Amino acid sequence: MNFDELIEEELEQLDDKLEEAKKRIQVSHDGSKKKVASRKTQRKRGRKTRGMTAAARSKAAKKAAKTRSKDSSGQKKAQRKRKKAMKLRRRKGL
Repeated sequence: MNFDELIEEELEQLDDKLEEAKKRIQVSHDGSKKKVASRKTQRKRGRKTRGMTAAARSKAAKKAAKTRSKDSSGQKKAQRKRKKAMKLRRRKGL
């Protein structure tokens, strides 16, 4: 092993220790303990921390997609803003 590999390995070990330190102990009603990362960390990793079931989330997403497709006035407004911005950019030479 050369010096760079040793440093890389050392940094990985430190990262693991830091990650372990970020976890907190959660105690359930029956007294069992488990280590849990903070909600902020879990959110960064894309885990669901609370809220709806997967089925309810997908149902809400479908409804939102339908609503977005029906929102023609919102799309028209966005198109006007886009055109205005592009005109401004052309005038400035960007």
